[in-house]
Amino acid sequence: MFGIGMSSSPELSECEISACNFAILCDIPFGFYGDTYNCHERAWFAPFREKCAFFLALNEEEARKAKTVFPNAECVAVGNPLWEEFSFPETTRENVRKDLQVEWDEILVLAPGSKSAGINIANWTALHKCPIPHQRVKIQSTNCAPPRRCYSS
Repeated sequence: MFGIGMSSSPELSECEISACNFAILCDIPFGFYGDTYNCHERAWFAPFREKCAFFLALNEEEARKAKTVFPNAECVAVGNPLWEEFSFPETTRENVRKDLQVEWDEILVLAPGSKSAGINIANWTALHKCPIPHQRVKIQSTNCAPPRRCYSS
């Protein structure tokens, strides 16, 4: 049985699409893991919807919606362990402010980026133009592998 991810574009999904084709060719049951909202709508996975045995969804609502396009699949809510990890930080608010050199009377705004540079630039430009008194902007990025460390630029 194969559990297959669902990348965010056809180009990034080449390996996953190959895995689906291989599973079908070898008569191996397979299913998808939708790690974020609306993965079930990704059109580049449409050719595999009828043969999909299971769909692991972010939550009950996503599982219900996935069942409408994966009619033969068992659709189950399993969550996203990375998102759950975010709820249990390894550090305190005080330590984050200290590490980032942000005083208690300063406003700290988290403005995470996306895969799109254009969207990032628009969001960060809007934030920079926001009328926050005594504003200073500090761009932070993190690596994905634990332990997550902040790097200033």
